[in-house]
Amino acid sequence: MCYMALFSSIVIGFFRYGEIIYVRLRKKYLKFLPPSPVGRFPIFTKELFRLKTRIIAKNFDPVIRKELEWYNQVHYDINDQQESIDIANICKFILNTENIEGDILELGTERAGLAIIMAHFLKKINSKRMVYGTDTFEGCPYNDKYSWDDNKKGTSGGFEYDEIVKKIKQYKVDDKIKLVKGMFEDTLYQQLTNHKFSFVFVDCNLYDSTKFGLEFAHSRISNGGIIAFDEYEINAKGIPYHGETKATNEFCKQNNITMNFTPIPHIKKEDKK
Repeated sequence: MCYMALFSSIVIGFFRYGEIIYVRLRKKYLKFLPPSPVGRFPIFTKELFRLKTRIIAKNFDPVIRKELEWYNQVHYDINDQQESIDIANICKFILNTENIEGDILELGTERAGLAIIMAHFLKKINSKRMVYGTDTFEGCPYNDKYSWDDNKKGTSGGFEYDEIVKKIKQYKVDDKIKLVKGMFEDTLYQQLTNHKFSFVFVDCNLYDSTKFGLEFAHSRISNGGIIAFDEYEINAKGIPYHGETKATNEFCKQNNITMNFTPIPHIKKEDKK
């Protein structure tokens, strides 16, 4: 029994703290590793994923724990690509920006899994904010010469826009999500130019999309607002894996902005004195 108790403690300790460290290191330096240390082994089934999520939830506020309980049930159906720890931290960003003026902007919505989760969390905390999900909804609009990954025209596609709309209604968050369909260059200034934002999530992957999206969003995010990045990843030599990373680095350098890597890559809008 002592050995079993020790083993259980090690497993729980790893899921609660080890995976957090693993995800941070992977996103910053070790892209070649799987998104989760347990993700590519068949023995780790849905139940172990759910166990991991429950353990990770213990590190967060009660309202985020409740959201992770719901996320645990829908993860395999909602078609999102995030890890449990990332969902928890995104919810924390949303919670921390609740009293800041502006809605939520997602640059790169794809199948809308994360948009649904963010909208569901907004309803849980009785927020008046909306989620604006922007994308072509047809996959990558062009080949990205700055990406090491296979970010070629049409990748990340293969799904129907009408199915995304149907799924948003299925999860009863259609009153919290507004989809903006098309290239950023054709939609952001045309449809959202007068909006303010408190939280922006960048998941463009591509250099030009990120560059254009950041320039649009940063000038419209309120003081104290946060811009977080999904595909900010570099290898051990500091070379970006995605055009998103290169565009972000250039933007931060040009505007004298400091990138924060904890808990996930993000920048905070602060007025210069």
